[in-house]
Amino acid sequence: MNLALIFARNTGSFVIPNNQPCPGTVLGLGPNQIQLARTFDSGAGVGSFNATIPAAACGGFFQLLQISTCETSNVSQAPN
Repeated sequence: MNLALIFARNTGSFVIPNNQPCPGTVLGLGPNQIQLARTFDSGAGVGSFNATIPAAACGGFFQLLQISTCETSNVSQAPN
């Protein structure tokens, strides 16, 4: 599974623009300062992803996007 980890400082409703993968997909992230944090391949089935986040991301929000199907995960908040 090809996944994208997306970060924003707040929650909201951001629609992926037409010039990006999964155009029209609605994310539960706010549009201000939204950014792609990382892409990775999780392999088949269920997996886990562990990472150290920079201090600036503490308290921010993350969401996963499965690039091949455009499915999204729930929004999660990074710890402070």
